[in-house]
Amino acid sequence: MLVINGIHAGEVEGKEASLMLMRDLLDGTHAELISKLTLVIVPLFNPDGNDAIDPANRKLDLPKLEGQIGPAKVGTRVNKSGINLNRDYMRQAASEMRLLQARVVQVWEPELTIDCHATNGSVHRFAMTYDIPQPSRAGAPSRSSSCDARSCRP
Repeated sequence: MLVINGIHAGEVEGKEASLMLMRDLLDGTHAELISKLTLVIVPLFNPDGNDAIDPANRKLDLPKLEGQIGPAKVGTRVNKSGINLNRDYMRQAASEMRLLQARVVQVWEPELTIDCHATNGSVHRFAMTYDIPQPSRAGAPSRSSSCDARSCRP
């Protein structure tokens, strides 16, 4: 299993949770889990964009039905080169993505990848949301979806 954290600035929850899990694994708390699983954790995938906080990012604009209710400042979506790593898995324009592919994915061949994100303050019906592949929107401008056990919406 591969767990990727810190792909966008301001999304610290996955990074913190993974580090807590690593602490517990190292002290033997979940020995039964690690005996059955190869776990590879990328604690901070976007180090040069980790602190890119912008008060204009995702600013609420009700007439356009854009933005979010949330903190005054939220993280941006791009790395230092202006690439949204979350949209770069196929294109591999960013060096981070090429290195992830060559040094992690091809070496470990994970059967499951968890790409941790956070809402940066947006309001969702459920505390945990997930997304599914959306092939019909491949190549479309970056937009997020919120899915729960009953439905998905763009």
